[in-house]
Amino acid sequence: FGAFYGASSLNSINIPANVTSIGANAFYQATNLETVTFEAGSQLTTIGDLVFQYATSLTSINIPATVISIGDQAFEGASDLETVTFEEGSQLTSIGKKAFYGATGLTSITIPEGVTSIGEYAFQFAESLTSVTFEAGSQLTSIGYGAFYGASSLTSINIPASVTSIGEYAFYGASSLSSITIPS
Repeated sequence: FGAFYGASSLNSINIPANVTSIGANAFYQATNLETVTFEAGSQLTTIGDLVFQYATSLTSINIPATVISIGDQAFEGASDLETVTFEEGSQLTSIGKKAFYGATGLTSITIPEGVTSIGEYAFQFAESLTSVTFEAGSQLTSIGYGAFYGASSLTSINIPASVTSIGEYAFYGASSLSSITIPS
């Protein structure tokens, strides 16, 4: 629990290839953390709950292809996070509740095809988010309650054909949203 919890002087971290899971609160409130590097050949499967919560100096992250899940509140309040990239061949299946809540610097994201669920409030108050793209062959089935609540810069979205449920308030306050495509 919280191996580097509150390590406010930490500014970079290199995650070795043999690490398979980053536990809850590992880098919680590491407010000066600017760089997270995953060693080539990473075997990481899980980014746990609250791992990078309030890592307010983190500007970008490249998620290894082996990661299956991003936990609840994993990047909540990472306000300078502009770029989240999923390695080619991503095995990601779920984005947890409030995973990118308050990531006000995030401008665009491409959701890997294997993701089946976007959790409640996952991108709430991601005010700079202008583009959400779902990879071809998307298997997404659910967009959670309030998932894009307050994403006020989002102008359009194409809902994948596989989606069977969109939660209440999913796009509430997405005041720039002028185009929504929902397949028949």
